[in-house]
Amino acid sequence: MTTIGRNSDKAIGFDKTNRRTAHAPEEGQGWRRDAIALTPWGPPLLSTVLEARNQARTTEVAALEAALTLDWLLDPIAAFEDWSRSIRSVLPEWQKDLDPPEADVQPGAHQFKVSLGARCWRRIRCGVETSFAVLASTILDAFDFDHDHLYRFSYQNRYGQMIEIDHFALVGETDNAVADEVLIGDLSLSEGQRIEFLFGLGDAWTFGILVERPEAGPVRPAPLILESYGEAPAQYGDEWDD
Repeated sequence: MTTIGRNSDKAIGFDKTNRRTAHAPEEGQGWRRDAIALTPWGPPLLSTVLEARNQARTTEVAALEAALTLDWLLDPIAAFEDWSRSIRSVLPEWQKDLDPPEADVQPGAHQFKVSLGARCWRRIRCGVETSFAVLASTILDAFDFDHDHLYRFSYQNRYGQMIEIDHFALVGETDNAVADEVLIGDLSLSEGQRIEFLFGLGDAWTFGILVERPEAGPVRPAPLILESYGEAPAQYGDEWDD
């Protein structure tokens, strides 16, 4: 991450000129500025953006390999650092870099509201040592579903990346983490965060998981279904009934 100096109006490569003479905003509209001019570091910034755009469009494998690495694809911090090195020399306001803080493991229990549609939900509590494989089994049991399909959890991390956690049967076949190797406490969940649980890649039952609150204190060794609301739909439909 980056800290910019006080003169941060120029931080995106443009000087928002004539601030005092700009027209006042109309209702529902923003400020109407008279002019916007490039700062000295604006052209180098734009040239790096255009260069990366042109390289991404080329069909030459060698050019793509030179422009992109796994770090660029998988690690946004590494990608940002690579890009920043090309423009630091023209940005004196760039004072220092700050390392992102490590995510804290939330102790105690986590409470989730798991919904299947608007009128059917279950409230579940489990500890930080609970794996996502166990959470998946608890969700399926709570909705009276069989455990006979693959599944995937997905959520956005604090950098906005979409992270996916796959069924443990896909170990060795997926590039994602697998559910029996990821614990609830590994994610540093916060109240209000949302996770999607997709069950059955063909039937595509989509459960919404809302993180309600972490709680300190002793935790039961097994997940607990605290509350149920609404009747769960039939997993296979009427045609499967005897």
